[in-house]
Amino acid sequence: MRYETPADLAAEEEISAFVAEVFGLDRVPKLPLCYILDRVAIRAAKGITCFFEVKDRKGLAFGTDDGLYLSLYKVLKARNILAETGVPCRLVVRFAGGDVYWCDLADYDRVRGLFWFGRSDRDEDEPCVTFPWRVFKKVVGKEVAAA
Repeated sequence: MRYETPADLAAEEEISAFVAEVFGLDRVPKLPLCYILDRVAIRAAKGITCFFEVKDRKGLAFGTDDGLYLSLYKVLKARNILAETGVPCRLVVRFAGGDVYWCDLADYDRVRGLFWFGRSDRDEDEPCVTFPWRVFKKVVGKEVAAA
């Protein structure tokens, strides 16, 4: 099931275009739903260089609480992609204020373990992991405005 609204897709496109510009990518096409992750990064000379998940957390300031929560299922799919292809998988997030950060999807906090978490806009809690703030790197370039 796809939960993305037109506004979600527009934000994802905006963030992805920003990342493509900063990192000199030729294309960042949307992946089919079955891949679970959102996008793939392509450089003409090298082909696919990365798979990535895009989040727009305009209501969350970077550094709030103990980290960013993400579905365990997305992490498992990313690990599978990496194991089968050797191509890294990243998490790209735009926070309140428009700053964009990224981290490797393998860098979640294993010490903290799994926890049961969900979204307030749907009744579907699930196992999640935490990505601590220390694993994120800021995408430096012109700032992308929070939608």
